[in-house]
Amino acid sequence: MHTHRGRRNIALVATLLGLLLAVALPASTPGSITRTARAAGTLNTTTTPSKTNVAIGETITVTVLLKNDTTDRCYGLPQFRLYIQTAPGVNQDTTNPIFTPAQPQPITLYTSVGPGQSTSATFNVTAARAGSVTFFSTVSVEGTGPGCQPPYFWTSANPSRSTAVVVGASRGTYLPVIGKGE
Repeated sequence: MHTHRGRRNIALVATLLGLLLAVALPASTPGSITRTARAAGTLNTTTTPSKTNVAIGETITVTVLLKNDTTDRCYGLPQFRLYIQTAPGVNQDTTNPIFTPAQPQPITLYTSVGPGQSTSATFNVTAARAGSVTFFSTVSVEGTGPGCQPPYFWTSANPSRSTAVVVGASRGTYLPVIGKGE
């Protein structure tokens, strides 16, 4: 007897939920899911090393630019991450790195980036041994809904990769060749 009443209550609750959802949710085609519209435009990064040919022991800067190419969204608290890779998706060996620090610490900026605005972070790395790498960057941010208003959510910018950077032998002192005059 209790089982019959329990099934009837479940059926009643399901019917009420169905009616409530039919009133509360916008109409959609069967099987589709309604989602918040994405912003017009995108959030992009550009990764640029200060030099592409480096001597062992030389320090370079790698600048990661975050550009808000949207027309109606704001982004805040950007956290920049830099990966030093010997091939796409392959981070350098941390026990024998080409650049140090082998895994640069993330940089978080306490700022916001409105539509059409940009900000950047700079990483300093030092060439430790000969080799070739690219710098791959990602940026995660707190985003907003249309008109830079709630809801708030976490998202990521489109990542980017630098051109190849080659580390050669250390720079020596230039000495002119002195020989017999002819």
